[in-house]
Amino acid sequence: MNIVPFVHAVSWGNLSNLASALRESEIATLPQADYLRLGGELAGRFPELAEIGAHVLHQLNGPAGFCVIDDLNRLDLPPEAVAAAFVMLCHQIGTPSSHNEEHKVVWDVRDRGVGERERTFSERTGEAPFHTDSAFTIRPEEYFGLYTIHAAECGGGLSRIIPAARLLAAMNASAEGRRFRQVLERNFYPFKIPPAFSSSGRVIFGKIIDNGQLRYRHDCIRQGMAEAPARVTSEMADALAWFDALVETGVPPIEMGLAAGQAVFVNNRRVLHARSDYQDARRHLLRVRMHAFDVSAPN
Repeated sequence: MNIVPFVHAVSWGNLSNLASALRESEIATLPQADYLRLGGELAGRFPELAEIGAHVLHQLNGPAGFCVIDDLNRLDLPPEAVAAAFVMLCHQIGTPSSHNEEHKVVWDVRDRGVGERERTFSERTGEAPFHTDSAFTIRPEEYFGLYTIHAAECGGGLSRIIPAARLLAAMNASAEGRRFRQVLERNFYPFKIPPAFSSSGRVIFGKIIDNGQLRYRHDCIRQGMAEAPARVTSEMADALAWFDALVETGVPPIEMGLAAGQAVFVNNRRVLHARSDYQDARRHLLRVRMHAFDVSAPN
């Protein structure tokens, strides 16, 4: 296991007044669609948020591609204000996007019990395999953040990360790997959109590796291949199987267990992330996905 240093070099300043400002805003009565407006109104009063955001962005766009912020719960925010405050911080990193057709900016990562449709990784306990977020969208977000409200107490639910640089170096280390990398870079694979995020059932197409950036979610690709078999050659299937095996066993991941009040921010195009198995249904994280500021992308 790799030990990840937490980022402490931030100035909290008058952020202690943020809780009062959020209470005054009557945040509990606002829909999520108003979080960005509220964030814009309050951000000017708390320049420390921009300082933290700049520090996080520097790390996300560096070699590691991820950053952990410690002690965010020291602000002692009321429960109904935590999500809005996290959106405000994420808005200093990029433009938060909606997760689904209900325009949810904040996604609760927790077990939701048995439902009418198949649950995605973030709606159940257990392991989540390596993937990038929004791999099944036309333009996946560049960044995402996860804030821990309640960590799993069973010892599981660890965040696992593989930077793209490590993965691509492993591919380049063999002739077979270099050949399959070219296949993954050259071809458009089908990705089926999970029902948790859209009822359309559409299949979109994208390259798994594109100019050093990753787009990968094994289950969505396999489901897309089943619906569009004519679009997948045997060479593409072989390259995908080889890449699947490399991701699972070929590159040692960085692992970390986030405690309550800690957040991890990830460059979604330069890092694969996963979750170790857990069974504590009380585990609860908040997720916000963000487009880079200089990219105008549809939700």
